[in-house]
Amino acid sequence: MSMATAALAQGSRADISANLTGVFGQTVTGNGIQQTQTNSAGGLLSLRYFVNRYAGIEGNYSYTRNSQDYSSTSIGTVGVQAGVHEVTGAFVLRHARGPIQPFVLAGGGVLVFSPTSSAVTSTGLPISRENRPTFLYGLGTDLKLAKSVGLRVQYRGLLYQAPDFHDTADLHTGQTTHTAVPSVGLVFKF
Repeated sequence: MSMATAALAQGSRADISANLTGVFGQTVTGNGIQQTQTNSAGGLLSLRYFVNRYAGIEGNYSYTRNSQDYSSTSIGTVGVQAGVHEVTGAFVLRHARGPIQPFVLAGGGVLVFSPTSSAVTSTGLPISRENRPTFLYGLGTDLKLAKSVGLRVQYRGLLYQAPDFHDTADLHTGQTTHTAVPSVGLVFKF
């Protein structure tokens, strides 16, 4: 009984959040190819579990659809529309006192670029789905709205090698790129 009372006194150990995201990529140039991704909106689901009042882990899934645009003198401009799936995990540190609870996070995972448009490389092969390892970092805050409901506002950044959809002749920049992912959503603590 005393262990259950102690657990309740610590507050919520887990939460789930549903967020709307903005996805803003940068332009990179390498191997004579310039690659840009279009800005887009998406969704993010996160599940967190705190091992104590301040430290926890989270799992994330997000989705957006955008275009990866490539240009060079040899190919002109090629746009590849793709669904981008993010599957990541992170270590989370938070300040868990009061109605405003700031946090920082760092972790990693994979980005899956799934073409939704058909395109063919200069060698005649179709472009194909590609997985890219990614480093995730971020910061934000949870604002308490009710006993177990809050508003989460956060900034997340993703670092990864620019996708080339396995077309190393025409679309491979060989460069690391960055995507900024601000988000806002509801968090439910349990």
